[in-house]
Amino acid sequence: MYTLVIADDEKMIRDGLTNIVDWEELGFEIAAALGDGEEVIEYLDSMPVDVILTDIKMVHLSGIDIARHVQEAGFLCKVVFISGYKEFELARQGIRYGVEDYILKPSKVEDITSVFTKIRQILDERKRDAQTMEQVKMQWEEAQQLLEEKFVNGLVMGVLNDRKEIERRMHLLYPDIDVLRCPCAVANLELMNYETFIRERWNYGREQFEDALRHFFGLFREEGVFHIIYKSGGRMKLFLILRKQQTVSGLSPKSLEEQLSWLTQRFEDIFGLEIRVEVISAWETVYQIADEQESILG
Repeated sequence: MYTLVIADDEKMIRDGLTNIVDWEELGFEIAAALGDGEEVIEYLDSMPVDVILTDIKMVHLSGIDIARHVQEAGFLCKVVFISGYKEFELARQGIRYGVEDYILKPSKVEDITSVFTKIRQILDERKRDAQTMEQVKMQWEEAQQLLEEKFVNGLVMGVLNDRKEIERRMHLLYPDIDVLRCPCAVANLELMNYETFIRERWNYGREQFEDALRHFFGLFREEGVFHIIYKSGGRMKLFLILRKQQTVSGLSPKSLEEQLSWLTQRFEDIFGLEIRVEVISAWETVYQIADEQESILG
């Protein structure tokens, strides 16, 4: 069902519009029947609406004012005017504010049904488009995760060493990272009192905890790219690419450990579990990893 707001300053007309049409059959439910444009705008600012059916002339704010507010606020709802013959030119002004249609007074059931059948089709198509876009987004996110894992595994295993291929994949996966200035590192992470935590405080299972870890590291895309490349119990190896270019100057495992202090603090805040980080290798760019041409997992 799509939500509909009816607005008219004459109660008899509001009641008539509410009851004269089988809105449910058309696919709409009446969310509110209001008497003025001010009430409509107040309602819109607090509740999402799909369609507004409004008289074009009311005592305070008009249907034109409502349409203008909808457009300026960026609301996606459709606006339909009810207007008399003398208000036809005024109704046409609503086009500049994206008014979907207008219905002439006295309103006939067949006219309202025709207009709202068309609007239902438009809304259905928009919903299908949104669902399609969401599916495409989810598919891309899944594909991106697999591509990222393949890229990182190739780097850390020493099998991806072609500079052009590295550059191509970096631009595809991380277009906002400068491939020539992207500090990288491998760090050992130790979760302190891990077994006790899983047994006594974590109630969702070990697999769910590993999913939670991946989600945790995914929260910090603005800081860098973090991939768990190995995990056994409370010990992990983490591969990371940092976005902050200034970290290149004076790069060292120790300096990176200091920069990652925020990560350990956030981890403890979220999970209530102490974590220790030891950076064991650091490079100024991903190219330096490829130049070593050997696995960095050892």
